[in-house]
Amino acid sequence: MSELKILICITLAFFSMGSAKAATTALIKTNAGNISIQLFEKFAPNTVANFIELAKNDYYSDKVFTQAIGDLFIQSGSTAGDKKANVDYCLPSEFNKNIYHQKAGVLSMVRKGADTSGSEFAIYLKKLPHLDGYQSVFAQVTKGLDIVQKISRMPSSGKTPEKPVRIISVGISDTDFKHEILKFPVLAKEEMLKQNSEQLESLFKSIGKSQKLGKLEWFEIDYLKTKCSETQINMVIDFEEARNSKMLVFGTLSNDGFVINQFQFNRGKSSAPHTNSPLYDNEQ
Repeated sequence: MSELKILICITLAFFSMGSAKAATTALIKTNAGNISIQLFEKFAPNTVANFIELAKNDYYSDKVFTQAIGDLFIQSGSTAGDKKANVDYCLPSEFNKNIYHQKAGVLSMVRKGADTSGSEFAIYLKKLPHLDGYQSVFAQVTKGLDIVQKISRMPSSGKTPEKPVRIISVGISDTDFKHEILKFPVLAKEEMLKQNSEQLESLFKSIGKSQKLGKLEWFEIDYLKTKCSETQINMVIDFEEARNSKMLVFGTLSNDGFVINQFQFNRGKSSAPHTNSPLYDNEQ
């Protein structure tokens, strides 16, 4: 091979190495030590973008580890250091066959049901295949697994370390990764009623008329559970001709409208279930 060809090969190899994108990393500084992680932006872009946004806005600063189970996992990222609180939005779940709970050091988003993760995350200390397809994996510890283990073993009151362990900061490495985050707002009962009261009233009046229950007296939300794309909602409704027999409606509320899954009377009389029947459109 001529010297010119060798020079060309070396030059191409050099530029090829220089053009390779470095993985995005993060450094979680805590008062118990530092934890370095690699983010999986290729396989969980929405979850990683959300984590980066929160970190850059100092959201995680001063958050406590609300749960620490010896040699199993540690958990942090809730608002106000309260494990029951979270951000006011939720993310769609993100699963990829290339990343799963296969070994110690995996980070995944804590959730309370399908599509309900937001800011809370856990770092696991062992292989947990039962969480695959349930919690969104988005990162892996590359250094500081001993710190994770140390936090998990700290004396605790219930599941929370007696001596608070806090995140000081989360720093993100230089990266050109960009992704528009898909978020869905979480609505409280009052907001849900305010935004949909006219449609719900119209719907329940039509039910009362078809069932010969008389005038609609009142209705209220009895149970509400929000997911990313829809809200499960149970309602109690009172009609003029059925004062001693409150009507219960079970359904879901989404951008496609309110869908009744079932409605019944609390005396045991039940109408024929209505499944997947959109009875109004939110845009009307």
